[in-house]
Amino acid sequence: MAERPVIDICAVHGDREVWEAYLTGFALAAPDYLRRFSAPLARRAGVEEGDYLRRLAADPLAAVHHLIDAGTGFDIADETYIERLRAAGIGHQVLHGFPWRGRGGVDANRSIAALAAKAPDLLTAWTGVSLRAPAQAAREMERAAAEWNMRGVSVSPFWEGVCASDRSLDPIYRTASRLGLPVWIHAGQNFNNTLPLDISDVRHIDRVAAAFPDLRIVIGHGGWPWMADSVAILQRHANVCLEFSSHRPRFMARAGSGWEGVLLQAGGALRGRVMFGSAFWVSRLDAAALAAEVADLPLPDGVADEWLHGNAARLLAGAGRPL
Repeated sequence: MAERPVIDICAVHGDREVWEAYLTGFALAAPDYLRRFSAPLARRAGVEEGDYLRRLAADPLAAVHHLIDAGTGFDIADETYIERLRAAGIGHQVLHGFPWRGRGGVDANRSIAALAAKAPDLLTAWTGVSLRAPAQAAREMERAAAEWNMRGVSVSPFWEGVCASDRSLDPIYRTASRLGLPVWIHAGQNFNNTLPLDISDVRHIDRVAAAFPDLRIVIGHGGWPWMADSVAILQRHANVCLEFSSHRPRFMARAGSGWEGVLLQAGGALRGRVMFGSAFWVSRLDAAALAAEVADLPLPDGVADEWLHGNAARLLAGAGRPL
């Protein structure tokens, strides 16, 4: 474990309406996610997985509504969630927002910001914006930072069919750079089978980093399976780092995992550039258990602590302040 409290740079949580908005985004754009992660979703909702899968095959949106309406697991009180994080030894967690809305029309970004405001020492909220309306997204970022204290931005190209390097997105990146907001960009593997995989090719981030050298960029999920490219991008651009949420640390040291280059360079070119993220909802493990697996990786002295705390602490300390 870290010598200091763990910082989880990538998590999703909220009330029932936030979860409905999140899962609605998958139902509309990438329903295969709802199938591949059927076990944790059915477990959280307390429904029979086979029945859920049959509903999903017939109507993804109706299946989401079934999960939400049935599942008390989507209604964890804010205070309970905060207490659990503290008890588990999580020192800080970044909650990622998104632009989708459920049946009630609730703004998920605002709800997540309200949760973070209840424990600002423990939680930070980042705004999730749509790539299909960049000018509107830039205005939302301005408002979210000024009014709701949201200290970063999250974007997912696979969700909307717009690659990260599309020049139409310049208003988003310019605004984030001016406000000093880090931008988390989903990269690598995704399960939107209606789009080519390379919509999330990590090389798009290389172009963004070159065009906006003052923008702090986080490669979401590490960019796997293009890890050699991710390492090269971090070597090329001082304003880019990566986090490895949705990947089990215990498997990263295995031959053929794809993470060999990151481990090889962990104490050298990538020192200070790698952060822990959990995206724990896809796993049977919570953030603390996932973080504990980092201790077993073959890392140079002090690097595990940097991955679990120090590197993210520096990023978060600079959020809201331009480079």
